[in-house]
Amino acid sequence: MKEKTSKISWLNLEGTPVHIDWWAFQVGTSFFLPCCKCRPLLYEIAKKARKAGVRIASKTVLENNVRGLRIWRID
Repeated sequence: MKEKTSKISWLNLEGTPVHIDWWAFQVGTSFFLPCCKCRPLLYEIAKKARKAGVRIASKTVLENNVRGLRIWRID
């Protein structure tokens, strides 16, 4: 089980590994990930959130002149 949760918890942010603790991610909260190519990252996030049993909403945004993804936990 530990290996499976480890694979779900790590994302590839354009070559940089990023750890997401899906089980500590509370409903109604969000996080921002800067990215140039947001579509592949969004696909990976959605796939791993689904495997972790977490429902999310996402939007490509510009925050402080940085393009990226805003991810909210909705359930």
